[in-house]
Amino acid sequence: ELPSEARFNSFEAQNDDYTLQTALDALFRFGVVMFKADAREKVSFETFSHRLAGFLDRTYFGEFFDLNVKPEATTDSVAFSTRELPLHTDIPYYSPPPDFQFLYGLDVSPECARRGIGNTRFVDGLAAAISLRFEEPEAFAALTRIAVINRAEYPQAQKIYENIAPIIKLAPDGSIERLLNNPSKMFFDNVEFDDMTPLYRAYKLFKDRLVN
Repeated sequence: ELPSEARFNSFEAQNDDYTLQTALDALFRFGVVMFKADAREKVSFETFSHRLAGFLDRTYFGEFFDLNVKPEATTDSVAFSTRELPLHTDIPYYSPPPDFQFLYGLDVSPECARRGIGNTRFVDGLAAAISLRFEEPEAFAALTRIAVINRAEYPQAQKIYENIAPIIKLAPDGSIERLLNNPSKMFFDNVEFDDMTPLYRAYKLFKDRLVN
């Protein structure tokens, strides 16, 4: 549950500098903020996102795209299916991955909300990594040392994206700079045999902290 300090009216943030600045301060404090507007308020997501970020990176899907559920046989991405996605860092196969993402959507029906359909869950990955660092230093070191392949294949577009990086990336001063955790896009083709068991053990300990 996000605190009230991380919730804002998107119409006000689009049109009022003070609200925008407060929202950006909250973003750097909490790592995630939520915007919501009344249906009667006119909000342009394109204007709104450019006002917050200035410059937007393009992805394989384009600068803006609507995520519509498709039949399993007609999609090459689990994101467009009805299957539940595990906790993940989005687009880890880009280098560097996005620093921030904008997710927008319409309110789901009460029935869907009751069943958990359309819900989004956010987890403090930094807190999980810090906990691992102090409680399981060997596991933490393994996740910062052993690189894995983050790969996405889109046959319909005839494109393959890859980014080789450790799950936990450290900055030069030793602080945690970035987390890349996406089980559905993670491959171990490049991992040495002797590193497999330490990597699996470390990743399980990390995932336990993310999920629990």
